[in-house]
This record gives sequence, C-alpha cells and structure tokens, in this order.
Amino acid sequence: MICFKVTAADSNGTSNCREANTTVVIDVIDVNDNAPSFNQKNYTFNVTENANSSVVVGVVNASDIDGPGNNNIRYSIVSGDFGRFYIDSLLGKEFPITLGLCNIR
Repeated sequence: MICFKVTAADSNGTSNCREANTTVVIDVIDVNDNAPSFNQKNYTFNVTENANSSVVVGVVNASDIDGPGNNNIRYSIVSGDFGRFYIDSLLGKEFPITLGLCNIR
C-alpha cells in the first residue's frame, strides 16, 4: 500500500490563498510475475519393490511468493519415468501406477 497527502491551492498571486488537503491511498495489486520454486533442488525417494498404488513414494514441495490468486501451484510429471508414477497435482505426492515396480532400474 502506498499512501501520501495532496494539497490543492487557489493562489492567484495574493496572500489570500485557500487550500484543501486529501489523502491518497494506492493498493498495489499483485500480478503473476514470480515463478514457483521447489523447496529442494533435487528429491530422492526409495520405494519398496512391488509396492501397491496407494503407497506414497515421496512428496515434492514448491512455493510461489506471488499473492493469493497468483500463487496456486499444480504439480505434474513432465519427463523421465512418468509412465510408472503419478503425482497428485495439488499436494505433490507421488504414487506408483503399477504393482510391478521390480523392473525399475
């Protein structure tokens, strides 16, 4: 928030000047100008062989310093072994997709 006072004067070159004062308040509205960042550079998780699809393998976490409405984060797997896992798009929890994880190398 930015706040300042403004004065208006009707001086016509004489000493009989009249003034009015007001306060101006400017609310700065946030824009989506910051990218989210992960709380760690890399994440490493371990999963038990043949784990079922309800097992949480791990949780990734990111934050965004933009204000409300511009800091909602959604997670998705975009490369790598994404066919073997899925990620909760809102919570960042990773789950195995299939029971046959024994072939992961």
